Amino acid sequence: MSNTPHDTLVKAILGRPEHAATALRAMLPAALSDALDWSALRRENASYVSVDGGSRHSDLLFSVPLLEGAAAAHSGAPEVLIYLLFEHQSTADPLMALRLFIYVGRLFEERVLRDGLARAPLVIPVVLAHGERPWIEPLSLDALYDAPRELVDALGSLLPRLTYLIEDVTPLSDEQIRGRVTSAVLRVTWSLLRDSRTTTEDLEAYVLGLIELWRAASRED
Repeated sequence: MSNTPHDTLVKAILGRPEHAATALRAMLPAALSDALDWSALRRENASYVSVDGGSRHSDLLFSVPLLEGAAAAHSGAPEVLIYLLFEHQSTADPLMALRLFIYVGRLFEERVLRDGLARAPLVIPVVLAHGERPWIEPLSLDALYDAPRELVDALGSLLPRLTYLIEDVTPLSDEQIRGRVTSAVLRVTWSLLRDSRTTTEDLEAYVLGLIELWRAASRED
């Protein structure tokens, strides 16, 4: 993605594991969220080649282990990593499911095939959207196949399928944001992304001010 105030805001705030953990806990299904050791979440380095040429860097990639009890139930494994691929979009992308499918495949190539592993980790794609209108794009890869729906359904597991989670802040009210995220930093971030249709200059000033306030607070801690 281009270097915009939105990118600056998302990477400055959600690039911090403590803020990412708080945000992702609210987005993931409770059964998965409750099984993860959020205190051990860490940011991973990852880059992929764009499907349309040039270089493409994933927005944010995190790994987090299962809690000891949940991991032990999985063949006695000491640690089971869950990868969270966190994208953010300020424009509609009807092919988002396909793009995420490609990114997940490349992550498997990097983290499984090149390392000679026998099994693949779980990867949960999450998209944070903030556009001019609520997100209405297909949330699953099987919705994009150029074939009759009856045939797609009949083929079942023979077809690759991927579904991603969407966190769309566009239609949220202030009250809904307060109920959605628990930290003041994330509430301000969600509000700025939601209101990002102000001028670029105004948004950039808000973003830079927020980052400076966050850094000052961090130094005091």
